[in-house]
Amino acid sequence: MLEVPFLPEFRSRLLDDSKTATSRTKRLGRVGQRFTAFGGVFQFTSIKKIPLRWVRDLYYLDEGFDDPAAFVKVWNRIHPRRGFVETDRVWFHVFERVP
Repeated sequence: MLEVPFLPEFRSRLLDDSKTATSRTKRLGRVGQRFTAFGGVFQFTSIKKIPLRWVRDLYYLDEGFDDPAAFVKVWNRIHPRRGFVETDRVWFHVFERVP
């Protein structure tokens, strides 16, 4: 089974189902594929390539953030070289926890 890495700060959000998506510069898998994170099992339900600004503006709650600025701050921390470029296209992975 695929192991998907997440920052430790996302553990509780993943396990309490308040984080149901992750945006990455690379595609992680395919729809229907299962993965593990922090001892939980999850399944991709949708994967699409979208502009990074859509994640900030429309999907920050799905990413587990309270506001768009918090998403951008973490994105910049994870990607210090390029940072947040709103026109960049990223892979937006939606998932659900498998009981």
